[in-house]
Amino acid sequence: MNEILIAGLLASARDFHAAGQALTQAADSLKTLASALEAAEEDEAEPGDGPYKKANGRMTPAGAKAIEAAFAAGATITEVSKRFSIHTSAANYRHKEWLKTQKKSA
Repeated sequence: MNEILIAGLLASARDFHAAGQALTQAADSLKTLASALEAAEEDEAEPGDGPYKKANGRMTPAGAKAIEAAFAAGATITEVSKRFSIHTSAANYRHKEWLKTQKKSA
């Protein structure tokens, strides 16, 4: 009987540990998103599509950071494309660039 109890407690401990790691990753994603939003407010963009796009349609540094934050928060390429009004190929490019940074930091 104690063996079953011990096994159950160890399994619960593993589950709690995994949940803690997931919460830590989620908190980091939220911090990244908050930083990107702060940068967007501070960044004075040219007239265009809000603080994320220049008049020529290219992304501002704040826009690039916001896209990276969206990917870090789990957004898909299609969601980023729609949210930032960019072509899916541009969102795909940004996603590949973001993945490269994730491999370097891992």
